[in-house]
Amino acid sequence: MGCKQRLLGVVSAVVVAAGTAECAHAEILCLDGLSANVEAFEWLDDKSTGISDMSDGTASAFGLVAHALADRETSFSRARAFANHGYLEVWGINNGLYSDAGADSSSGQAIAHASFLDNQVVVDKGDFETEATGGTFMAWFKIQRGVTLNVDDGEAGPALAQLAGGMNIFVTIGGADTQPEGKPYGGTWFRPGVGQPIQEPDVASDGLIGVPVDYTYGEAFTIAAMATLNLISTIQDGTDVPIDADFGADPAFQWMGITELDGQDEGVTVSSPCNHDWTVGVVPAPGPAALLIAAMPLGLRRRR
Repeated sequence: MGCKQRLLGVVSAVVVAAGTAECAHAEILCLDGLSANVEAFEWLDDKSTGISDMSDGTASAFGLVAHALADRETSFSRARAFANHGYLEVWGINNGLYSDAGADSSSGQAIAHASFLDNQVVVDKGDFETEATGGTFMAWFKIQRGVTLNVDDGEAGPALAQLAGGMNIFVTIGGADTQPEGKPYGGTWFRPGVGQPIQEPDVASDGLIGVPVDYTYGEAFTIAAMATLNLISTIQDGTDVPIDADFGADPAFQWMGITELDGQDEGVTVSSPCNHDWTVGVVPAPGPAALLIAAMPLGLRRRR
């Protein structure tokens, strides 16, 4: 199940570990309900004749990892996704000198999807003595978005450059309202041209989020999350336009645990066949998506 930490007391932005974190680095995770797939493209004028790469994900001891890279001599697009029960990452990059010399346009695109679904989560009261048939606990999770849509305005000259990143994040925890601000966690960020500011959507605040969840002892409910992104950068009427578009969510979803559960210290459990303890927060170790990036040649990480 990877590494986990238990949350103590009131949950805040700083998570305090209780005792020694559990680590099972060699344990093969439960793949049921996991999905991760990515696509990357680079092309001049016609996408169908460009460079492309895609992956449906590879299972590891840490999760399902997907990585795609479309690489030209001066620019590249990369997409990555990671999925485990309680933790998702999606990220896309368009980077380098985009040149439309001899063509009408030059483009890069990164597409990523990651999701998990656990519909067998049960609160078991064990030996806890209570006449109640259920109750309400607080579920905590974290979303962390990152948006960089940069064009080097000084070098772009008269070029038309448009950068857009779309992201959708959906969360299900039983029948709870998982969007307490009434706004989506995703939207479309758009930079319409050289020298223009990024246009941002009206989205919910990211960071640590807590929602009340009603439950009935012994009755299964669902914990699930899905994240998708689509990043695309296009230039026209210019050559050698430096673009640095770095867009995604890391994490797109991170389960941070459960508090205010009656009998939590007296044997009440929240578990499923794929996660023996949903009351604790999921901490990815050692961050397999990050390891993929670190293992790549430096020249493919940033190109200026």
